[in-house]
Amino acid sequence: MFRAWRVLAIVALITTAACAVNISEPSAPEAQATAVRRTAQADVQRIIAGNLSGTPTPESTSTPAPTCHGAIWWNEAQAHLGERRTVQGPIVHNRPGGGTATILEIGQPFPDPNGILVVVPSGSVDALVGRTVCVTGRIAARSGMPTIEEEAANIVVVN
Repeated sequence: MFRAWRVLAIVALITTAACAVNISEPSAPEAQATAVRRTAQADVQRIIAGNLSGTPTPESTSTPAPTCHGAIWWNEAQAHLGERRTVQGPIVHNRPGGGTATILEIGQPFPDPNGILVVVPSGSVDALVGRTVCVTGRIAARSGMPTIEEEAANIVVVN
């Protein structure tokens, strides 16, 4: 019995001490920090629960059509392997292609597989770097990239 009174006395003492603590209104910065933490915690719980609210997708902007008649953009060439097409795009680099050939890199520089290589006879193609051109020919795969091997007469400078 003595033991029960002792436990009861300890519980009463703790309860009295807890009630004596002054709980005041949190200040504005503390309240704001608490609200931010609660919002972040709610977001984490929502994500864990699988209730994802996606980021709104911006409206797509239309890609202008190539200026050459019937042309496709350089980044579409990979999908047209084996076809004879006109491809439009900017020449980003040129380099010797061995023998009397020069390789023009359109869209992306080699070895990026999204670009396209155009093999032309050597000549004054240095002036074409930075210009947009249309090239007509059969699109084949070479070095893992779409490639057109045609005469320089099939190159039309757009700008």
